[in-house]
Amino acid sequence: MLGGAEHRRSEDAGRKTNMHFKRVVGLFGLACGFLGVAACMVGVYAAWSLGCRLERTNDKVFAMIDRGFVSAQDRIRSVQERVDEAKITSTEIGQRLRDWGARRAKAGLVSRIEIESRAEKLAGLLQTADSWLETSAESIRSVQQALELGNSIGAPVDPASLAEVLEKITSLRSTLQQTERTVDGIRDFTASNAAESEENRLSRVTKLLGRILVTIGDIHTRLEEFSTRLSELQAGACQLKATTSAYISVTTIGLYVLLAWIAAGQAALCLWGWTKHCPGRSSA
Repeated sequence: MLGGAEHRRSEDAGRKTNMHFKRVVGLFGLACGFLGVAACMVGVYAAWSLGCRLERTNDKVFAMIDRGFVSAQDRIRSVQERVDEAKITSTEIGQRLRDWGARRAKAGLVSRIEIESRAEKLAGLLQTADSWLETSAESIRSVQQALELGNSIGAPVDPASLAEVLEKITSLRSTLQQTERTVDGIRDFTASNAAESEENRLSRVTKLLGRILVTIGDIHTRLEEFSTRLSELQAGACQLKATTSAYISVTTIGLYVLLAWIAAGQAALCLWGWTKHCPGRSSA
């Protein structure tokens, strides 16, 4: 009798110990699961916050890019206007040269003054066009810097794509500067030169003017091509902005799904811990 009672007490003690152990393990699992769910909620907030910051950065970066393209386009249009004026002025100089050759004497003196005045104007137009091309190049460089910033948010961009545009601007500026030096030859025409006859000077300057007109026509064509290329790049930047925004959204949603999957596992751990820690309540 006594042995049987001791055996039952021993079994009861063992069951109580086992139940206590299960409750402790359940409590530990419940705590871990709760912390896991809380961490996932924090992770969801962090993913949302990061996505918002990336979207704002994306908007700012491509706003800078768009402003750079708009500024470059504006300057190119201004350069085109100056080149058109330069063409008109060159044509006027040609007319005055013809007047010089036809009339000479007093009328030739008037033509000389007019040639000098228009040559000064032509040089000023070319210098202004060169200066504005430099400003356009600075705008393109700011676009390059913005594209490099875009790499920091994972945008699939290549800042080197604008290197060709900058090379074309440099080449165009070189052509303009050479044309300015040619204009200096026309301005020298008005100065007397005993070592060269007037007929030779007139012939030489007429050839220089013809070369200037051809060059101005080439510059105008290149400016049209350059403006078209800038428009294409600007449209590509708009598309890239949309692509980058979609990439950010997909990545953020992917983080949400991953965290939800982890949170589901942690919730299951919470449920398991609850059933172990409070078996009576779970069965009820």
